[in-house]
Amino acid sequence: WLTPTGREMTSYDWRPGNASSLAVLLNGEAITEPGPHGEAISDAHFLLLFNAADQEVTFTLPTAGLAGWWRPVIDTADPLQHRSPLAASATVQLAARAVVVLEAASAAERGSG
Repeated sequence: WLTPTGREMTSYDWRPGNASSLAVLLNGEAITEPGPHGEAISDAHFLLLFNAADQEVTFTLPTAGLAGWWRPVIDTADPLQHRSPLAASATVQLAARAVVVLEAASAAERGSG
């Protein structure tokens, strides 16, 4: 769980009024449950940005630890928009009461979109 500034949330950040905008990082390499045959499972990394506030919020994407680039998958404020991949540490303007889903993209994928 991350604040819009990209830092990990603290107990203070969860207080009423503070958590109207937040991000969730889903690390596809951190799946602890084995597959049906005991094999390790991995998946892509996803970053979900939530803004329940009534005004636009600026989010700073995490640094390049998990992904150097993030490819937009869903934007509820503009579902037909085709955005280019975003670099790690880039900022994203998230509309009021909107959700954006980003998927980690490889360097080769960043040119497509």
